[in-house]
Amino acid sequence: SANQPPSVAFTQLAPPSGAVPSGSAFSVRVSGTDDLSLASLKAAASGAVNVPLVTSNGAAITIAATVPAGAGPGASVVVFGEAIDGNGQSSGEQNLVIPVSDGTPPTVSIVAPAGGAVVAAGEPLAIEVAGADNFGVVRFELEAEGAVTATQSQVVAGTPGAAGTNFS
Repeated sequence: SANQPPSVAFTQLAPPSGAVPSGSAFSVRVSGTDDLSLASLKAAASGAVNVPLVTSNGAAITIAATVPAGAGPGASVVVFGEAIDGNGQSSGEQNLVIPVSDGTPPTVSIVAPAGGAVVAAGEPLAIEVAGADNFGVVRFELEAEGAVTATQSQVVAGTPGAAGTNFS
């Protein structure tokens, strides 16, 4: 029978399946098979993280890196692979797309009043908070204890980046 072109397979090692959280490591094994013999295997990654081209004599290649903590919605890692057999036939460039999920906690700070500020008894206390998240802040929660005990929650837009709200 006629020589068939080689094929490429991707095995997601970490995480073993599904999306890779922002700020986390991923690894994928790229392997090739052929009906006669593999001459070379090539692999690389791009997208949320770049891994330069790696070439082997046909042995499996593991592509591994850490997705930046700031990667946001719609980001993905694309792992590419190509196998070439002993007759020079190519599998063509194949790819595996791994979406990026939210693995980075949001940040928050109290903007006003300043730490140590004196507040008037019996008067409303205005509190301004700011936060940020690469996938979007959807809610701020404030808990106060001491001279005043209160728990409040504010829902915000949830768009990626900075957000803020006021409590009283």
